[in-house]
Amino acid sequence: MAESRSLEVFKGIREAQQKLDYFLLGLASALFAYVGGQYKPMPISFSQNTIELISLALFFISIIAGFKRLDLNISIMKINFQMLDMGEKKGVLNQAQSMPGQVLNTDTGEALGRNEAAYTLQLIEDNASKVKTNLDKLSNYSSATFVVRNWALILGFLALGFSKVLGVYVVSTIV
Repeated sequence: MAESRSLEVFKGIREAQQKLDYFLLGLASALFAYVGGQYKPMPISFSQNTIELISLALFFISIIAGFKRLDLNISIMKINFQMLDMGEKKGVLNQAQSMPGQVLNTDTGEALGRNEAAYTLQLIEDNASKVKTNLDKLSNYSSATFVVRNWALILGFLALGFSKVLGVYVVSTIV
């Protein structure tokens, strides 16, 4: 019972994370489209136009990091599946290794002998550390894209707001 509750909590957290990722990607894309649709190229100087260009670049960085994060999270889910699958196979293989004769693998329908089970177990053990290392590496990259996406979006939004305030200030000093 406790396993099913923790699995449900994990599913809820995962779903909330995915919704947030999609929302922030959509927000960055909408802001990029908004600023890009109104942007008129002018020479670079300390002006509203240049700050809008900076916000446009930051929104673009946020979009790229958001897409990369989604891609990395899909890869992480695939590796998690591999790790769970290896763990399940290890259970069947350990049972086959401890029993005399052959054991029927109910998942695949194949009969496993001791030597076969030992060989397959060794392959799983050899690859488990590689899979874990790969998972750790992808998790670190995913965390980095999370930070880049969020900071680029925040700074882009602040730059856009500052450009609007600067535009109003410049207009009010001219009048």
